[in-house]
Amino acid sequence: MDRRGGERDARRPRSRTRLARSIAQVDVAEATGREFVDALAQRDWARLEACLAPDIRFRAVIPNEARPFRDKTDAPGAVDQLRKWFGDADPLVLVESDVRLIADRLLIRYRFTGHEDDGDFVVEQNGFAETKKGKLVSLRLVCSGFLAPVSESAS
Repeated sequence: MDRRGGERDARRPRSRTRLARSIAQVDVAEATGREFVDALAQRDWARLEACLAPDIRFRAVIPNEARPFRDKTDAPGAVDQLRKWFGDADPLVLVESDVRLIADRLLIRYRFTGHEDDGDFVVEQNGFAETKKGKLVSLRLVCSGFLAPVSESAS
């Protein structure tokens, strides 16, 4: 059966070339997402920008009632926004991450702990991206906010 519920022509096998190309595209997309997370964790801003299309559509939703959205329309603007959030942390530790394809969208999820002048924090961002030729062409993020960590004994 084909995806529309009809019978697939048994005489026409699926194209191995098309299947191989699809697998390669998944591999490239996921590798791009992993490179994005690694570059962000290392705060390697040049490497991070190299993951982004020059005209990326970047939108982040953050827990700020006055200005909940951060919209950027180019790679330098997106990197600058990420630098504002993560650039001052010392240390910045990647606690966990997940990168995988969900249909034609790439899930990029990461959680960091770190320290800034006002104390320790934990932050998680979840995003869905579109990729093309090994670059993120759009990224929609939602952010937990930079939260004080809850100690194990308090939970």
